[in-house]
Amino acid sequence: MAWNEVINLVAAIVIAAPVSIVIAQLLKQSHWPDGANAALAGIVCVIVGVAQTWISGDLVGLIDKWGSLTANDVILWCAAVWAAAQVEYHAFFAEFPFMEKLGLWPRGK
Repeated sequence: MAWNEVINLVAAIVIAAPVSIVIAQLLKQSHWPDGANAALAGIVCVIVGVAQTWISGDLVGLIDKWGSLTANDVILWCAAVWAAAQVEYHAFFAEFPFMEKLGLWPRGK
């Protein structure tokens, strides 16, 4: 294993998951308006998705192809980010009151 692979493995196992969980718990306990919590949760999910593509090497591969990127490369990377963000969302945020209220918008109760 190369040194950068070891760093990515440590980041994936030790850092990424615990940091994600702590951020999710902080958002769940915050007393900000529901819209702000929902927006921050969405941003966290996208950041986690991008971080997961970095850890898996997909983002580095995308950057290495800069100048010869195809639409297929970009779409595959976006799909990987979307999938990782969905996992984060459903693992931590989907069933919390601020997200349930967001689902009722714009009609309300």
